[in-house]
Amino acid sequence: MALSRDAYKALQAVVGSKYVSEDPGTLAGYHYSWGGPNGRWQPFVPLAVVLPEDTSQVQGVVRVCNRYKLRFKAHSTGFCSLAFPGVEDTIMVDLRRMNRIVEIDEKNMFAVIEPYAIAAQIQAEAMKRGLDCHIVSAGPTHSPLASATSVWGIGSKGLSQSWNERNLFGVEWVLPTGEVARLGSPGVGAGWFSGDGPGPGLRGIVRGTNGAYGGNGIFTRIGLKLYPWVGDERMECTGSQPQIGLKIPERMHFSLPYWKNWEDMTAAAYKIVDNNVAFSVLRVPPDCMNWMLTSTNDEYQEAFHKGSVPIDREEHLHAWQAIIAGHSEREFEYRKKVFEQIVKDTGGKFLQLTVEQNEILFAANVRISYIPRVFRPTGDFSTSFGMEESINLMGKLHRTGENLLGKYIGPGKLPDHGREGFWAWLNEGRSLHSENAFAVTEEPGVQAANMAYVMESCRVTNSEALGVQILPGYMGIFADSLGPANFNANEWMRKVKYEVVDPDNVADHFTYIFPEPVVLMPTE
Repeated sequence: MALSRDAYKALQAVVGSKYVSEDPGTLAGYHYSWGGPNGRWQPFVPLAVVLPEDTSQVQGVVRVCNRYKLRFKAHSTGFCSLAFPGVEDTIMVDLRRMNRIVEIDEKNMFAVIEPYAIAAQIQAEAMKRGLDCHIVSAGPTHSPLASATSVWGIGSKGLSQSWNERNLFGVEWVLPTGEVARLGSPGVGAGWFSGDGPGPGLRGIVRGTNGAYGGNGIFTRIGLKLYPWVGDERMECTGSQPQIGLKIPERMHFSLPYWKNWEDMTAAAYKIVDNNVAFSVLRVPPDCMNWMLTSTNDEYQEAFHKGSVPIDREEHLHAWQAIIAGHSEREFEYRKKVFEQIVKDTGGKFLQLTVEQNEILFAANVRISYIPRVFRPTGDFSTSFGMEESINLMGKLHRTGENLLGKYIGPGKLPDHGREGFWAWLNEGRSLHSENAFAVTEEPGVQAANMAYVMESCRVTNSEALGVQILPGYMGIFADSLGPANFNANEWMRKVKYEVVDPDNVADHFTYIFPEPVVLMPTE
């Protein structure tokens, strides 16, 4: 279907002729996407792409879609792109022109941001004011507005900086009907310090756990909670490309303690949380750390075959990366001593790294720059198991995942990338997030094994009571399969979209919830 000339002219009237395009080369950029269920090239080509500049233009575009019976799909930016239409007759709403940090309220510790203000940009400005923002594992190029309103995700600083969905303050929201809703304090002109007001909060409708990936409208501006930063206002880079690190500030300390088994590592995690001594606690698979600490694929392969990789898998399988920070020298020394005593009391040891290695891993934690580096062998990855649950489940979860993933590795199936890729974070001192990420390629056999393994991981998570499954539930094709085991979330998602927010199904539903149930049978 081609876009009617009347609809095209109506879009031009909203955003200007320069910022609406039907050019085939431009449209191809929104037809090709990482991580879609159909591989790279997606089944639907958008009718046009528009680039609005502000909320009124976004509202105008949505109203045009309603008038001409079109659908829209909005996106900003992250590590990967889901910027493709999942259904026919779709207008892509690219929010890259809306890239402003509107303000940073230093006293009350929050920023007001637009969709394309990226985490690295916000972090750099916040650090100048003694503040920091949470960066999810998608990395420094992701949109905190997107992760706070529309997508799931956390990062290594979750222990002290929560999830971005919980860092969401005031909200400006263009509904699929074309109306603009301002939730919390912005709704009464009282600033951006709160996303809720008297009565029940609407965060569950805005995003739930996983977010709607644009399926419930377009979020154009939010207030984002910031956190105290004890490091330098301007961080000093060390090393040379691609091995760029950060000089560790005076009142911050990075270390890599390791234990003999999951049980001792878990016991240490509980003590670290109970004593409130860490700024950040992150578990990275040894293979992934080695990819981070080598500058090229050839360097890694040479070290691997010589048995000289920096992190030995067998010895350092059960390891945390930790950052200790203090607002004063006395506080810093106290936290560091308590942390070291906890490691000792639980049978742990500290891996001795070079200054350069410490600085590289410290930078990867602070900026969350891991993912693009560690999956460079194939240039692509998938993930599974993603759970949010008791820290005590860590050992059982990781053993189960390693055994299960091994079944899908081999010729014509998944590439061998260590047989285990569990990343883990401690969140808010009360829970564990963990997911098993693994390398994939575009070959059909690999993609088939990827889908089969992910579905089986979902089934096993539920049947073995391994935690609340939060991973591929964001995709509409999975929602009905996973919803019944997760408090019938699919039924509530369908009610929210089709009975409350988007009765005419104008916002692309593909990555949220389909109008009718779509059940994929899990692998037996």
